[in-house]
Amino acid sequence: MISDESIELRQCTQNDIKEIAELYVEIYRSVNPIEKWVQSSAVKLISYFYKKSYGLFYLATSNKIIVGGIWGQIKPWWNGNKVYNLEVFVKKEFQRQGI
Repeated sequence: MISDESIELRQCTQNDIKEIAELYVEIYRSVNPIEKWVQSSAVKLISYFYKKSYGLFYLATSNKIIVGGIWGQIKPWWNGNKVYNLEVFVKKEFQRQGI
């Protein structure tokens, strides 16, 4: 089990996109091999959500290495704003540890 002190949360920056794409491909190749993610398609997806989800795109890091992330969008709803289109991804060895 990892300690809370070894994980830091921070907002994503444009400079993180390439590293996030590498992690995204790694995670989805093992979880869903039917989806054929490659670096270039992951960069496009993540860049899209970075622009659409600015302010709601956070990363989990361990020793300055990105080990997970979360993004989402906000839309107005009949009873207030709602978060939707949420995506969460965590590197396999860091899953089920409370990140």
